[in-house]
Amino acid sequence: MKKIIVGCCKGGVSKTTTATGLSVALAQMGKSVFLLDADYISNSCKWSEYREESGFQPPITVSTRRGNVTGFLRSLEDGAKYDYCIIDVSGSASKEMISAMAVADVLLVPLTCSQYDFQTLLELEAEINTAREVFQNEAMKVLLFQSRGVTHAGRVKERLDFVRMAGDFPDMTLLKTIGTERKSYRSTATSGLSVVEMDDAAANAEINSLVEEVLRHA
Repeated sequence: MKKIIVGCCKGGVSKTTTATGLSVALAQMGKSVFLLDADYISNSCKWSEYREESGFQPPITVSTRRGNVTGFLRSLEDGAKYDYCIIDVSGSASKEMISAMAVADVLLVPLTCSQYDFQTLLELEAEINTAREVFQNEAMKVLLFQSRGVTHAGRVKERLDFVRMAGDFPDMTLLKTIGTERKSYRSTATSGLSVVEMDDAAANAEINSLVEEVLRHA
């Protein structure tokens, strides 16, 4: 089972939207997916409730855990029931995120093109280094994903700025995919859907491109 954390040390960067989007896209590929809501706000669980009430297919198995999640993730892997576990954590260096790093294959870090967002990478980088030293999980890949990008004429400059700031963190792999600021992403929170199930070809392409890149590293 591949374990993918979606998290960083800041809120408002589309962590849950990215986690649910990855989960549905993988399920549409025929993969068995477990979505672990390890965020005290429980947005993934709320999304799952909307999805279950509406009877949307494919179904996504969602559960919540708090505190140290290492043992739970290992037991989930031992059960050999799921191909992927997507772990949605809070926007902080939480106990849940750090303990998940003990066994994770990938840490996917969504960030907007903001100096404030990139400043939080300093804290995250320190936590990653500590986790690798303590847990001896050197194989975990750290991927940077630009989220909530603009769609107007300023997108080229914004991307150049993002790439420049990402260059200060050479141990983190910058993904080519850009997630943009679209109404369809915001609509997923209370619909129980992912953008790959909505009538938005551009957003659909973004998530599918993200899945393709992440799977190359997982």
